[in-house]
Amino acid sequence: MESRLLRGSDDQFDVLAGWVAEVVSPTDSLLDIGSGDGDDAYFSFIRPLVAHIVGVDPDPYGAGHTGIDAWHQLSIEAFAAALTAAPASGVPALTEGGGPTPGGQGPALFDAALAVYVVEHVAQPAAFFSAARACLRPGGSLFVITPNLWHYFGLLAKVTMVLGLEDRLLGALRASHAGHRHVAHFPVAYRANSVRALRRLAAEAGYSALQIRHLENPAVFETYFPGRSVAFPRGYSKLIHRLGRPELFGTLICRFVN
Repeated sequence: MESRLLRGSDDQFDVLAGWVAEVVSPTDSLLDIGSGDGDDAYFSFIRPLVAHIVGVDPDPYGAGHTGIDAWHQLSIEAFAAALTAAPASGVPALTEGGGPTPGGQGPALFDAALAVYVVEHVAQPAAFFSAARACLRPGGSLFVITPNLWHYFGLLAKVTMVLGLEDRLLGALRASHAGHRHVAHFPVAYRANSVRALRRLAAEAGYSALQIRHLENPAVFETYFPGRSVAFPRGYSKLIHRLGRPELFGTLICRFVN
């Protein structure tokens, strides 16, 4: 497994886009897992990099995503099964460019896939990572961004989930920020967002390599800290960078290679 520490000032989506750009070409196709409705900031970084983007999301709110070329209201597991099945399935076969295969003759696989702040919500991560790999061509890459379980944010989310306080805490934090944009929220599972878990899942699903970049940028978490309490994520970030403890950095940006 390859690991790298990022600077505290690095933007997570800029890092993601730069990494994706290293491995895709302008004619490639990309699968956006948990694509949402297109309001997520990462999408504007990714859209110029590839020719075709297909989104999958089990939630119907993703139907309003106008920036992608095709969208399917499916889980990644159902999409992978349909993609590799006969053309009679509910998902059209895809060419390498991402469009329907002429005559519906057989599936084509994606050059890359994304799962941005998705895997921490997945209850059965082994099935998730296997399905994502099934959608990739040989040598294709799955890029993942997730909060680190062993960061204070990840630990707090895990504890509030166990205690059944997650929705109450999140609502209080949002209420403390006047004008905070409402976003969809899904229950967390936190079964696939530590280095150890990701390494195990990569091996079990059959990926040939896992690369992780560790980011501790307080700006990622500041929106959850009202008023003067914003000093906490900033102080934590300075301390962890000074100590050089990547296992305590807040954000994991990963590349799984098929």
